[in-house]
Amino acid sequence: MELPNKNITKLTFVKLAKESEDLLTENYIQSFKLKVKPSNDELLNIYENEKTYIWNMKENSCTYNWFQVDEIPYPHTLAILKEMNQDSYDYCSEFFTKETMIARYQAMIYPISNQSNWNIPTKIKEILVLPP
Repeated sequence: MELPNKNITKLTFVKLAKESEDLLTENYIQSFKLKVKPSNDELLNIYENEKTYIWNMKENSCTYNWFQVDEIPYPHTLAILKEMNQDSYDYCSEFFTKETMIARYQAMIYPISNQSNWNIPTKIKEILVLPP
């Protein structure tokens, strides 16, 4: 049985699964609204309107915290990566890659037939299961 999502995923020329690629693209566009200025050798300030976030280069972390939680670059992270000429894909979790998406569909899943067609032994049918 061919799985349509697996075939669609194989045909894409991006590194991430579609939803993740779309999120990364949207975040990249939003990152242009942010300004980045170094604070010192380890810290960079990210300015968004009236708010300021701090990126710690040594720990690869941001006070915005979404990057540490989701492991996909958000606008604040992308603003820093653009400033440092880094590839944003290098900062995405392996979970979001196209290869991981394909691996999800590797195992064959067999659908079960209609319950009326099941051959259930009498011994099993007689077991009384009470609700919790």
